[in-house]
Amino acid sequence: NVKVKKIKPTHTLSLINKEAFGTPPRLEREYKYSIILKDKSEKISLKKIGKIMQKALKEGLKKAKWSAPLQVKSSYWADEKVGEFLFRDIYFDTADWLCFKNNISYRYRNRFNNFSDYKKHLKYFWWPKYWPYRLEYQAKVNREELGRGYSTVEEARFEFRKESKPFSLSYLPPLPPWPIKEFIAYFQNGTYKGLATYPAKSVINYLVKKGIKREQYEFNPSLVLITERLRQHLHLKTPWGSGPNPTQAFIISLDKSNIYPAKYYLEYLHLKELGVKGARVPFPLGRLIEIEVEFERNVSENLDKELLKAKAKGDIKRVEFLKKVISAFKEDQEEIMKILQSEFSKQGIKIVPAVGSKYKQAMKVYINSPIFNAK
Repeated sequence: NVKVKKIKPTHTLSLINKEAFGTPPRLEREYKYSIILKDKSEKISLKKIGKIMQKALKEGLKKAKWSAPLQVKSSYWADEKVGEFLFRDIYFDTADWLCFKNNISYRYRNRFNNFSDYKKHLKYFWWPKYWPYRLEYQAKVNREELGRGYSTVEEARFEFRKESKPFSLSYLPPLPPWPIKEFIAYFQNGTYKGLATYPAKSVINYLVKKGIKREQYEFNPSLVLITERLRQHLHLKTPWGSGPNPTQAFIISLDKSNIYPAKYYLEYLHLKELGVKGARVPFPLGRLIEIEVEFERNVSENLDKELLKAKAKGDIKRVEFLKKVISAFKEDQEEIMKILQSEFSKQGIKIVPAVGSKYKQAMKVYINSPIFNAK
């Protein structure tokens, strides 16, 4: 009579001393506003709102007084087309809600081309054409709400693509579709085949700094958010751009997220994976509709690095110039938000500063639902 004891995957305290892989924590600066509908059941077209956003930005580029272009002797321009994406985010938390209570967003993200492809993926689960094209683990910690919808947060990633460590042309990442059960287990361990991930390390480091020190931390799926995103960039030639798109200065996103309890949504996905006919998607608990204006991280990070170098050298003139540039970008980021708010107001759409991450807001919806209270 041999009993098999199932060991649950956990993050251990030893993660803080391990070499981590992926993208280390980077500072994200963004404005986040919520679109408020008079009737919560009202259907809303993301593409219709996207056209309003495009129109506002196009006119705003001509009329607004911009600050950063004066510092770099250049002008802003916008993408001709709006990018379209679908994110399937599985959020994780502990039994005592450490992530929710400490403003941590810890998620497993699949990216799909768009909502249409995602619906086809659910219908034809094993057709490679509709598989997710990316899987990444993400952690956001040390969030600061600075008023009027503006916040900063540190984000770390572990991406299953050859451009991100530990993967490369000589150590290729696993290919899609990344079976959920297998890759969730890696997430819950905080390691991929023995390699610690930066998201896991950053979460444990942050909790320990907050005085929450445990030998083990067990993270389980709490919520699933299905997010349709429209995205547009504002470009500006600067000395601080890098990567494949060095002119990108701001990322303007329009998101519509349906909120589901993870237990029911993951059961639904498992049935689809097995090919069970008649499997029905759970009814969403609610939705979030948001506009985000983010200062592009490559530019902001390079500016921060240059500022630190100038301070270390005692180059006062350079320090003052870089501070002016950073301040100018902040002013322009706020100006973009004002332009959008004004145009939406003309169209009879109310937008207000958001308080909290998507996870924080979604958890509040969940906590106030009959499902949570029936637990």
